[in-house]
Amino acid sequence: MARNESDFQTMPPNPMKHASLFFIACIAACMLSSCAAEQCRYHLIVFERSAGKVLAEGIGQPEVCKALFEPADIYLGPHIDIPQDAEVFGTLVVTRDDQLKALPLYTWQDKTGGMNFGCNGPAPQFAHHAKSREELLASLKQMLEGTPERQNTNP
Repeated sequence: MARNESDFQTMPPNPMKHASLFFIACIAACMLSSCAAEQCRYHLIVFERSAGKVLAEGIGQPEVCKALFEPADIYLGPHIDIPQDAEVFGTLVVTRDDQLKALPLYTWQDKTGGMNFGCNGPAPQFAHHAKSREELLASLKQMLEGTPERQNTNP
């Protein structure tokens, strides 16, 4: 029986999404080559049908890597209020030496019916909110690579 796009919108949440997220992160970590201790390597992965697709990858800037792998004791920075019923549509996988971090990428609908996309992490620069998947992924890539004009629109 063939499924169309509307079938996926009405299907109940898949409890294996987070297990899939962890599994993909572990596979990505095995594929990544080792970088210098002050650098990290990242992959932006989205889930499409039954497989993950790498949309971007590269080397993260040292200050970004430090913020992710050596967070402060107290996290007081901004964060995105992601609803509990948000769906995971991908992951940001970051590795440094033998360390791995996987941050889920979420999507949800707000009260007005608008779509939202977001990511939270252990440091303020990992709090991202956007109105499209492409905008969120571009914002994360800019932050990771240290490119100018980070486009982060917090709600």
